[in-house]
Amino acid sequence: MDNVQNPIIINQFYCEHNHNCPNKTSAVFVSDVSYTNIRGTYDTSSPPVHVACSDSLPCSNLTLSGVELHPTAQGGGKDLQEKILKKNPFCWKAYGTLMTDTVPPISCLLEGTPWKRVDDSQC
Repeated sequence: MDNVQNPIIINQFYCEHNHNCPNKTSAVFVSDVSYTNIRGTYDTSSPPVHVACSDSLPCSNLTLSGVELHPTAQGGGKDLQEKILKKNPFCWKAYGTLMTDTVPPISCLLEGTPWKRVDDSQC
């Protein structure tokens, strides 16, 4: 990746042309997603990792391994450092595992599973 705006993103709050999207109860169930060997640079205008999952259907079993994302060195110096600090990885209702250390450090994933999913065929 080279100067990517959103290198790792799951966004169950997406709604076109509106920045105040409500937390939907009808979100798609997201599970068993792996990000492996993701390397490159990211644009510091947004966080390198943004995993925003629904309160009613949290993301589960997310796996990250070999993630190494560095900020693009535009501006440099103190300005770049301030942008990086404001754009830390973001997770909401996201359960998963880090298989390796990551760059930047991703400490926002929740451990375990949110609940046992009911088999739809039993309904």
